[in-house]
Amino acid sequence: GAIYQHLNQTFFFAHYPEFRDIALTAFEQQLGLVIDDCRKRDIRLLVAFLPTMLQVEYETDGEHLDKVLETLGLTTADLETTPLLTDRLMSWLKTQGVQVIDLAPAFKEADDELFWRRDYHLGVAGHRLLAEQLSLALSGGDDQSTGDLP
Repeated sequence: GAIYQHLNQTFFFAHYPEFRDIALTAFEQQLGLVIDDCRKRDIRLLVAFLPTMLQVEYETDGEHLDKVLETLGLTTADLETTPLLTDRLMSWLKTQGVQVIDLAPAFKEADDELFWRRDYHLGVAGHRLLAEQLSLALSGGDDQSTGDLP
């Protein structure tokens, strides 16, 4: 079947680890353009980091995912590449004064299934939680949100 984004990225970086820093640098350069444009136009920028289904609900489709990892020659440790790159990007954004919200803690604490099992996209409950967390961040009521870019 299809290889979901998190697995695709994990597979690529497991085979080509030298591209991790290249990809991150390229993304930072592109985000830098967005940051500059927002500052010039006095636009408030909030960057939200949405965890993947594998990070918060692996067990809901664990048997299938275990088979996929085995087929691809990956380990669960390989799945940490995406969160590590996310952490580095969040740190960089904070040094740029950008408001950042890491949605992983709220998603990990949720009782509902947040992702569709069929394609691992956000389901109804996931969209609801995302909207709630963004609303909190935009109203200034989220402790996980940092940065001071207008």
